[in-house]
Amino acid sequence: MSDGQGSSGPQPAAGVARRTVLKLSAAALGGAVVPAGATPLGRAPAPVVPERPGAPRPRWTPQDSSPFPAFHERTEWDRQGTWNASWVRCPDLPRPPFVTAYRLRFEIGARLETVLRVSADERYELFLDGVRAGRGSERGNLESWFYETNEVTFEPGEHTLVARVWSLGPYAPIAQVTAGPGFLLAAPEEHEDLLSTGHAPWEAKLLDGYAFEPPVYVWGLSTPMTLDAARFPWGFEQGEGEGWREVEVAERAASRLLDYGIAPPRYLRAGTLPPPVDRPWTKGRVRHVSPIDTLDTISLPVRSAEHLESEEKSWTALLAGTAPVTVPPRTRRRVILDLEDYLCAYPEVVTSGGAGGRVRARWAEALRLEPEMWEFEKGNRDEIEGKFFFGMGDTFLPDGEAPRRFDTLWWACGRYVEVVVETQEDPLTLERLVFHETRHPLEMESEVTVGDEKLDALQPMLVRGMQMCSHETFFDCPYFEQMQYVGDARLEALVHYVMTRDDRLPRKALYMIDDSRNASGLTGSRPPVRQRQVIPWFSLLYVGMLHEHALWRDDPAFVGHLVPGARAILDAFLERRGGDGLVRTPEGWSDTERTTEGGTSGLTHWLLLWTLGLAAELEDMVGEPEVAQRYRRHADELAPLADAAFWDERRALYRDAPDHEDCSELVQAFAVLSGRVPEGHQARLAEALVAGKDLRPASVHGSYYVLETARALGLADLYFDRLQLWVDMRERGLKTPQESREPTRSDCHAWGSSPLFQFFATILGIRPAAPGFRRVEIAPFLGPLPRASGRLVHPAGGEIVVDLRREGEKLHGRVVLPEGVRGTLRLPDGTRELPPGESVF
Repeated sequence: MSDGQGSSGPQPAAGVARRTVLKLSAAALGGAVVPAGATPLGRAPAPVVPERPGAPRPRWTPQDSSPFPAFHERTEWDRQGTWNASWVRCPDLPRPPFVTAYRLRFEIGARLETVLRVSADERYELFLDGVRAGRGSERGNLESWFYETNEVTFEPGEHTLVARVWSLGPYAPIAQVTAGPGFLLAAPEEHEDLLSTGHAPWEAKLLDGYAFEPPVYVWGLSTPMTLDAARFPWGFEQGEGEGWREVEVAERAASRLLDYGIAPPRYLRAGTLPPPVDRPWTKGRVRHVSPIDTLDTISLPVRSAEHLESEEKSWTALLAGTAPVTVPPRTRRRVILDLEDYLCAYPEVVTSGGAGGRVRARWAEALRLEPEMWEFEKGNRDEIEGKFFFGMGDTFLPDGEAPRRFDTLWWACGRYVEVVVETQEDPLTLERLVFHETRHPLEMESEVTVGDEKLDALQPMLVRGMQMCSHETFFDCPYFEQMQYVGDARLEALVHYVMTRDDRLPRKALYMIDDSRNASGLTGSRPPVRQRQVIPWFSLLYVGMLHEHALWRDDPAFVGHLVPGARAILDAFLERRGGDGLVRTPEGWSDTERTTEGGTSGLTHWLLLWTLGLAAELEDMVGEPEVAQRYRRHADELAPLADAAFWDERRALYRDAPDHEDCSELVQAFAVLSGRVPEGHQARLAEALVAGKDLRPASVHGSYYVLETARALGLADLYFDRLQLWVDMRERGLKTPQESREPTRSDCHAWGSSPLFQFFATILGIRPAAPGFRRVEIAPFLGPLPRASGRLVHPAGGEIVVDLRREGEKLHGRVVLPEGVRGTLRLPDGTRELPPGESVF
C-alpha cells in the first residue's frame, strides 16, 4: 500500500546488502593525476546545495551482496583484515558535542573510475563537488561498524570531497555507539595516495555556529540544535573558507583482529541496507497562525479566535513551495502545520534577511490537553483547539544574508510542526520550507481485504507505523527513544514478512540482538546501544523471533549461525531452577508489562515453557535432535510444577506469582501458547479469558499474544473484540498505532502494527508449515466476517492467493500457491492437500 508520496525506486532482491553506486557522467580519458591547487571552487547561489557548472547530479543505486555472511563468505575487502587506509581526525578537538568537516581537493587529467568505502564516528554526510552524495554510517556497534561502498567515476579536472561529521558524545541518540571522533575514506591500493585517508592530503576543521542543549524530555534522541548563521562557515561543502588544517592520522582501519590478536577500536564491515527514502513531503496544511508575545509557547493554548486568517494563504503557499513569506520587523509569529500523516524527515529552511531574528521548528505527534511534561492526555489527534504544543526541535539564527539554507544533523518526526519566527529590525523572508522524508524503503507488496469496513480502514495506519519505525534498525518509536527493543523487533519482523520479500532489516535485527549477549547468555534489551540494559523475558522472545525467521524465510545457514546464542539464553534460565524446580527470573528490568516479571514469575515460567518447545523445533530444523530432546525433557519437568505453583482453582486462571492474587491476560496467553496447560484446565481458562473478570488486560504489545491465544483456542469473540483496540485508535485520529492504552506516551509504536500480520496469518490463515516457507498451511479464521481475500508475497517468488466467502454455514473459496509450494487447507469440516497452482473449494 502506498503512502501517497510515490515510489522509493526499485527494490533489491531479498537478502541483499547495501552497495551504493555514485557515478558522475563520463568524459574522454587522458592526462595525468596531479595534486590540485589551493584556489577554492566558485560557489553557486543558494538555496539549493550548489553544483559545479556542467557536473551531473550523483546517482546512488543498491547492488546485490549478502548481509551478515560467515567470515569465509565476506567480501574480499573485509577479508584483508587491516585496511590500506587509516582513521583520521581533526586536530585539537574539544570534548563533544561538536561538528567537523574533512576536505580533500585534487585534480586529475584522466577519467578515473574507482571504489570508495566511507565511514565516520559518529555520523557523516558526504559531498562531492558541493553535491550531497549520501549519509552514513549505517548504525551498528563497535563489533559491527558499518561503512558504505560507492563506485565513483571522476571526470578530468578539479574535484573536492567534503564530509561533515558530527560527534555529539553524551548528546547523541542513546542508540548511537562511538569509539571516538574520526573519519575514514578508503580507495583501492592504486588510488590510495590520491584519495585515501592516511595517505592523501586530507584537511579538517571544526564547523562553528552549532550549539547544543540537553533534550527537553525526549531522552533517547539526538539533542536539540541551534545553528547561528553569523558564525557558520558557509560554503564548507565545496571546501571553501579558512581554517583548514592537516588531519591527524589515527589507527589503521581493520575488519578483523590486528597483530598479536589485538582488537581494533571498530570492526569494519560492509553496510547491509539499501539507501533510505529521501524525497520531499508533499502533504500538509496550515492549521493555525497567530501573533505571540513570548517564545515560551508551551503554555500558550491554541485558540481559533487568535488565528490570523489573512496570513494563512501566504503560509500555505510557502508550505506548497509556490511563494515565500516575509515577516515584518519586530514581529513574532506562531504557525502550526499539520503534515496530515506521521512523518520522519530532515527539515530544510531557506531564509533571506532577518539579521538578529530566529526561526524555530518544533515537532509533536499530537497536541496535548495540558502543558505538563508527563501528562500525555491528547484527546482526538485531529483536534488542536484549546490544546498545547509540547514538542522538541531545532532553532536557526539568520545573519541577514541571502539566501541561507539551514538544515539539521538528524531527522525529526511527528504529525505537527510548530514554526515560531521572531524578527528584530530586519524583515525576514522564508524562501522555502521543505521536509525530506527519511526511512527504510519498506513498502506494502502484499494485499489483504478482510471484508469489514472498519478493519480494512486500519491498514494505512498499520503500514505507516511500520514505515516510521523502520530505519537503520527497527525502532520501538521514532519520537522518544529510537531503539531496537527485542519485544518490538519480534513483532516488527513478523509484520515485515507479510509486507515484503525484502528481509534485510529482520536479519540485521536478529544478528545485532544475538551479538548483544552478555556473559550470562542473555541478550541486551535494545541493541545496538551505548547504554546496556537487560529485560530478561525479552531474551526468550528473541528465541521465538529466530524460530519465526526459520519458518518465514528460507535461510538455514543464517539461522544455524544464531542457534548457539539461543542455547545460551535458555541455559541462562534453566540454570536458575531452585530446589523446588521452579525458575528464578534472572537479574534485569522486571517492570515492563502489566504483570509480575521478577522472582518466581508466571510470565517467566509460561514463556520459558513456550520457548522450550519452539527451541526444540528449531534444533530439529538444524539437525540437532539430541538438543531438541533435552529441551522437551526440561519442559516435561517444569510444566506440572508451573501448573501447581500458579493455578488458581477458584478463578480458573494462572496467577502472576505464587504469592500474588493478581492475574493478567499475558500470563494466560503464554500458558496457552506453551501447549502445556492440562486439558482439564484449558477449557475453564478459555471461559475465564472470554469473561475477562479479575484479569489485568494486556498492553498493546501483549495484545498480539492475546490474539494468538484466541486463534489457538478458537475464541472468535475474544479475537474480534480485541481488534476494537485498534479501531478506537483510528477513530481518535491516530495515523500510526500508539504505544499503550490511553493515555499513551507515544503515538507511534510499530509493535502496534501487529494486526497487519494477523490479517494475513490468522484471518486468511496463511502460515508456513515447514522451514523456509517451503510448505504452507491455510486455516482461515473469519469469525463474523462474510468474506476475506488477499495475496501474500512468498520469499521464493510468486504469491499465495486466498479468496474466501461464507455461504450459510459453509466456507467457499480458492487458493493459489506458487510453483513448487504445496500446502494443507484446514477447514472446520476437514482438511485437504493443496498442490501448486489453483485449488477451488
